Amino acid sequence: MDEDLDKEIVAYSLQNSSEALLSIQLLDFKTTFLEAVEELRMKRDSENLYEKQISRHVAEKQDLVWQKEAVQHEKEALKKQHAEAITTLKKQFQAKMIAMEEEKGKHLLAVESKEREVEGLKETFKNLQISKYTLQKKLNEMEHKMQLYNSSKEDYQKRLNEFEKCHAVIMNQFELIKVAHGKLEKNGKYLIHSGHNLINIT
Repeated sequence: MDEDLDKEIVAYSLQNSSEALLSIQLLDFKTTFLEAVEELRMKRDSENLYEKQISRHVAEKQDLVWQKEAVQHEKEALKKQHAEAITTLKKQFQAKMIAMEEEKGKHLLAVESKEREVEGLKETFKNLQISKYTLQKKLNEMEHKMQLYNSSKEDYQKRLNEFEKCHAVIMNQFELIKVAHGKLEKNGKYLIHSGHNLINIT
């Protein structure tokens, strides 16, 4: 009977040892399983984080590409506008130069025309001076003749009347020439002044 009891005790001890070992193995398995699950979760979280970062980098890269294209288009547009502005300024400058050359030609023609007019007035003035000298000479001769005629009392009145008539005609012509001479002299001074101004402007 004692032997049976010992066997039962030994069997119970072995059973308890087996259950304890199984519990330990089960606990170790659970621990290993939980560690594996946690490691898998952390790996999945890391992969999600990496995917988000990669997606953000791709989006940023695409934005940079678009910005680069926009800057390139803007650069090309500015380059085109600059070229058009330079062309427009060149055309405007050439047009102004042509207009200035034409205006200069007009001024030169005007100056030449005024110079010719001045030369003509000088010639006319010279001729008038000759006419004035001739008339003055004739007037002196008439006065000399009058003095000679005064010596003859019979023809004095008749000759005096004729002399007065001739003298009046000559004086009238002389006054007309004097007035014309004054106008021509005034116009000549004005044209000479205008010619100098045109030359100074040119």
